[in-house]
Amino acid sequence: MKETQAVQTQDRPMPADVEAALVQGDLSKLTEPQRVAYYMHTCESLGLNPLTKPFAYIKIQGSLQLYARKDCTDQLRSLRHINIVSLERETIEGIFLVTATAKTPTGREDTSIGAVPIQGLKGESLANAMMKAETKAKRRVTLSICGLGFTDEAEVSSIPNAQIDDVSSRCHRTGALTSAALMERLKEDEVVDVEYEPLNQQLVERLRGLLQDLKELEGGKYIKTLEDFEKTMSIEFPVNSKGVLITNSDMEERIERYESLKAESLKAGKEEE
Repeated sequence: MKETQAVQTQDRPMPADVEAALVQGDLSKLTEPQRVAYYMHTCESLGLNPLTKPFAYIKIQGSLQLYARKDCTDQLRSLRHINIVSLERETIEGIFLVTATAKTPTGREDTSIGAVPIQGLKGESLANAMMKAETKAKRRVTLSICGLGFTDEAEVSSIPNAQIDDVSSRCHRTGALTSAALMERLKEDEVVDVEYEPLNQQLVERLRGLLQDLKELEGGKYIKTLEDFEKTMSIEFPVNSKGVLITNSDMEERIERYESLKAESLKAGKEEE
């Protein structure tokens, strides 16, 4: 069944709203598509894959802000080759503390602590609390050594009256995070209507089979075409070379074109015989 999602931008926000977003980190006055654009650009600036949802949104006293999820700190450590070189643990007056030390390839080091109350905890509850402290320490030191001031996911539950707003899920449903062309249009605050129709897997397999047949018939001529096809189909919201979402109609047109090419190739082969 066809699924339709629409994305529409509104008027460009007033300078005061932009200032609040960029300087104070308050995104509450931006429109949803503008927040999507902000989310995308934040990921791009850090080299993070937005499809893994490295960030989510949290409301703190009326202010909408980004916070870093596990995928964010894991990717940062991998991308920047950050090593956690030591974890020191101690208990002070019923508080379990873990001090994590991180080190960059240049030799720069940073430390951060993760702390959780464990007074009266036993068994699995105690073990979970201790693991949470270690997780906090590792994620906090990762953000610190990267020079980022985001709130970490492990800290969200301890913030009074905080409300999570997972706008990144809505971003995925529109496909906005995978279409460069759409993001460029969102940056310009144009009105954009995006229709997403899940690809028919029978069409995908049919086109894949045609490309494989043409590769066999024409030799290396279609190797790159097949490789590009497989790469395109591997992402959640396939887009063409112009950054436009691929539809089932596009697939049917390509199938018709490649069936014609296959027929011509087979005819040429018979004539040579």
